[in-house]
Amino acid sequence: SSCQPTPLDIPPQPPVVMAKRRGLHRLLLATVVVTLVGECAFTFAGRRFVTSSAGRRNVELRAEKKYRVLVPIAEDSEEIETACITDVLTRAGADVTVASCSGDLQVRMSRGLKVVADKDIKDCKGETWDVIALPGGMPGAEHLRDNQVLEEMLKDQKSSGRVTAAVCGSPAVVF
Repeated sequence: SSCQPTPLDIPPQPPVVMAKRRGLHRLLLATVVVTLVGECAFTFAGRRFVTSSAGRRNVELRAEKKYRVLVPIAEDSEEIETACITDVLTRAGADVTVASCSGDLQVRMSRGLKVVADKDIKDCKGETWDVIALPGGMPGAEHLRDNQVLEEMLKDQKSSGRVTAAVCGSPAVVF
C-alpha cells in the first residue's frame, strides 16, 4: 500500500500545534504554520509559545517563558549546523549559551571558521538546561562524545527527563 498525503486542514482561527518534547523540528513547523495562517499558539516541552506575523513576512516566535539552551561545540563541529541551532532558537526567544568543549573559548569549526563560545563547558556543569542541542560535523561529533563533562551533563539531562537534541552525525556518535 502506498501512503497518500492528507491535506492540511487549517481552521479559520489560529491553530494550536502540540509539540512533543523530542521534536525541536516542531518549532520550525510552527514557524511554517504561522507563515500560512498569520498566527499560532502551541505547546513545546511543557511551555506555551505564541507566534505572530506582520503581513506574514516577518515571523516572530516567542516563548511565554524563556528556554535555557546549551549548544556545546568542539574543534571541527559543523558551523552551519551550529549557526542554525543557535539562530532559530534565539529567534524563538530562547536564552542560548554556546559552550566550548575544546579547552579554549575560540573554536576552529569544520571549515576553518573560528567561533567564540560564551563559556567553557566546565562552567556550564551544575546549571539546569531545558535543552542541550548538539551540532554535528566530523570529527567534531567525536570530540563532543569524548568530552567527559559533556557526557555527564547529557546523562543527567536524560535521567531528569529534560530535552537532548542532535543533528547530523551527533545522534549516532554522541548518543
